Formats: sequence, C-alpha cells, structure tokens
Amino acid sequence: MRLSNDVINDARQRDGGIDEGRDEEITELLDTDQLGYGNSDPLEADSYDDYPTLSDLTNPQQRPFLVDLLSNDNVNSIDDAVAELTAATGGTLATDWRSAVEQAIDVFNINADELLQQGNNEDNSVDKLTEIVGYDLAEELRDGGNPLLLSVLYVEHGLSTNEISELLDTDEPTVRDKLTAVGLIGGKTRQQQRQAFEDNGGRLSHNDSSSGLTIDTSKL
Repeated sequence: MRLSNDVINDARQRDGGIDEGRDEEITELLDTDQLGYGNSDPLEADSYDDYPTLSDLTNPQQRPFLVDLLSNDNVNSIDDAVAELTAATGGTLATDWRSAVEQAIDVFNINADELLQQGNNEDNSVDKLTEIVGYDLAEELRDGGNPLLLSVLYVEHGLSTNEISELLDTDEPTVRDKLTAVGLIGGKTRQQQRQAFEDNGGRLSHNDSSSGLTIDTSKL
C-alpha cells in the first residue's frame, strides 16, 4: 500500500466516505445479496411482499419458489431458508415457519439435501473479504479493529467506514476511530474528544466574531 502525501490527503478529504473512483468490481462485491429477511434485496423475488405467507407456503404453486430458495447459494440449511422467509428469530412463530417449510418439502417431494448442497460447496466459495483484497489474509489480520486491515480497505480499495464495519461485523465508530488515529481521517478520536472535554473542565466552548458561548456541564 502506497501512502504518499497525495494518497493520505485524498483519504482525509473523503472523511470516511467511499472512493468514487474505486474499481467497480468492489461495489459489485459489496452489493451482493445477503441472507436474512430485510437484510438486503430478497434472494428470490423483487419484493418481500412477493414471498409466500406462512399459510400459503404449502400451496402447490409455491413449489418452484421453494426449489429456487433451497438452491440459492446463500441458503445452506432449512434454518437459512426460514431466516430468509421471516423476520422471526425465535419463539412459536419461527417454529411454525420451520414446520411449514419442512411440510412443504415433504408435500412437494423435494430433495432438500441435494438442493442445499448446491449452495454449500466450500471448495468453490471465497469469502467476500478475500475477494476484495485479492489474497488470503493472515488470520490475525481479520480482526475488525486491526488498523492495518482497515487502512488497506479504506485507502487501497476505497471502502467507506460504514462498508468496512458491515464487512468486518464491527461498529462504524470504532472503524472511524482507528482510521483517525493513524491520520487517514481528520479530527479527533472519541477518546481524544473525551480527554479534551475533561481537560477543559467539562466545558464545551464555541466562539465566533460576534459572541462567545460557554456551556458548563460539570454540574449536570
């Protein structure tokens, strides 16, 4: 990764946003569908409203839909199928959905194991992070708080702090803090802001040419 003055200045000017000139392939990789009701665009329809209801799942007209769902690369188990069909993650409703899926598989005489295996071929699967950086990362670098990995994703591949946080399953403020700490985003980290606040006696100050405002929060 080349960190010239121009590269650093460009990164800081983005202020955590995406690099508009990044490779289109990166955008396509990040925009791929994700498993789970409401997590992205539906895997097998134009809208979630087009998904069958719980009571409609065993309707013979839904057989092609169920076959396509179980064959989807993102669906590797019955639980995955249920997670795509409903936002319910537990309790009676989730149990009812699973029972309905299993009943439909039985009624439609679907070979679920074979279909699910099509989407669970580990030999042909490459995780999204590896696809983006273009090589297998050392396991210790896959930590969402590793500043080296964050810098590579932000500077070299043009991801925004939001995209990085989603990719690495961490929170966006932490990503922003790490990049700020190494100078790739301007301003102060949350810790630096807190320290400055404490050093100032718990006061937030703002001054302009016409008036000054000081808020003393030490007694709040």
